[in-house]
Amino acid sequence: MNTPTRFESPALPRLPRRRALVPTLLALGLAAALVAPSIARARCMAGSLDAWPPPETPLPTQPMILLEGFGNQQPAVTALADGGRVTLVAPGHRVALKVEAMHAGAFGLSQAVLRAAEPLKPSTPYTLDLRDADGRKVRTTTFMGGETGPIGWTTAASAPAPLALTGAPKVTGQSFRRLGCGPSSHLEVSVPARADAPIAVEVTLRELGAEGAVETYVVPVRDGVLRIGHGMCSGAFRVTGPERRFRAELTVRDAAGDAVAAPATLAFDGVDPTGAFRRVKLR
Repeated sequence: MNTPTRFESPALPRLPRRRALVPTLLALGLAAALVAPSIARARCMAGSLDAWPPPETPLPTQPMILLEGFGNQQPAVTALADGGRVTLVAPGHRVALKVEAMHAGAFGLSQAVLRAAEPLKPSTPYTLDLRDADGRKVRTTTFMGGETGPIGWTTAASAPAPLALTGAPKVTGQSFRRLGCGPSSHLEVSVPARADAPIAVEVTLRELGAEGAVETYVVPVRDGVLRIGHGMCSGAFRVTGPERRFRAELTVRDAAGDAVAAPATLAFDGVDPTGAFRRVKLR
């Protein structure tokens, strides 16, 4: 750090030496601000339970719901394949959710794809009741507007328009970030679709040259972008490594249960940690 200039003049008093602390304190404050986000990012949660579609969106009356367990909450989800039960509850109405499929993420995630056994009532609030294999209630919470409450939705007043693809999904980029607990690595795919309900994509991923390496997971689409990969603490797919080659079969699905297969298989190279990216076409 440069030593502050001293002014010596018969007409002016020497500046107090404590003024030299100002740039030092500013530098320390800046360093703390830069380090704090890294410290915060390094604190991975032990576990969480999440549901899709987002609770703030209207739930179709014949919905597809994704229930995902991370970390120590994975058993709450995997129990649904071994005697666990999940129900949507409204005043005077209980509807069982049936397991359509179970998926395991590449690390730290378990997912259940659920369908309602019968139509829900329109414009009605429902909450999620989750039970383990012994019938014990599993605590389910969600965070909205800074407040904690049970996982639940209000159903839509009417059925949404049918899901439709307006173009072929395309690889648009990739991202690799080194974070507190590890890297975040994703391939980014645009999903042009017309839908009244939230959409997700069922991704069946095959690594070429890796015998038996086939993985399936349903990934929500955000702002028209599908992100295939993982975060720093967990994820559906491991896709890092530019020397690796992948093929992905995509089926676009919405929260109303509609499904449309992509017109072609998506082929791409693994994510390059150096940031280099080569666009790969559908084939």
